Amino acid sequence: MAEAREMARGRKFEFVGQYSWLDFVNTEFTKIDGSGDALHDLADLIEWLVQAHLIDRNQARQAMKSWGRGEVASRVFRDAVAVRKELRVMAERLANRRPAPRRSIDAVNTTIRKRPGCVLLARRSGHFEERTRLDLRQPDHLLVPIAQSASDLLCHGNLALVKRCANPACGAFFHDTSKNHNGRWCSKECGNRARVAAHYRRTRTDAQRAGT
Repeated sequence: MAEAREMARGRKFEFVGQYSWLDFVNTEFTKIDGSGDALHDLADLIEWLVQAHLIDRNQARQAMKSWGRGEVASRVFRDAVAVRKELRVMAERLANRRPAPRRSIDAVNTTIRKRPGCVLLARRSGHFEERTRLDLRQPDHLLVPIAQSASDLLCHGNLALVKRCANPACGAFFHDTSKNHNGRWCSKECGNRARVAAHYRRTRTDAQRAGT
């Protein structure tokens, strides 16, 4: 029952990065009013992996059943946070047009080295891509698809298109897929919120000036 309750949290995560590893970095967010974390334990991580379509529900249930409690769960979650920290450094460097740091690449390689399973061909958005079908034999395998996503961008993507949302109340990292690659916001919704907030500030400033 406890296991079922963990998997039935029904949490919703945001996916705006275009690459899974950027979405993973974005689970730790920094805003004007402070920072926060969408992941608090292994159950949250597994639910995020499901919603990111990196594992399926059956794999998630088996993972929770096998590793969802005790020291194993704590260790895997600590490892995930450590990997996320290195990926955040890489995202910040790329967004500032700087090369990926050696430590971040080492973290990706260390994780990918544990990769089990096989590579399958899948159709996505009108094109084909290779996807690793995970065979979750060990808890460390849960982090493999995140590292694989980072590897895919480093090997095949345009690093100059990694950006940070211009909305200071967001700051999420994303890969700019806009037509002219001049996007400033991680999503249309975020851009609209930023514009509304800016309009409100201008209106308030104008009103204050008029009252003086």
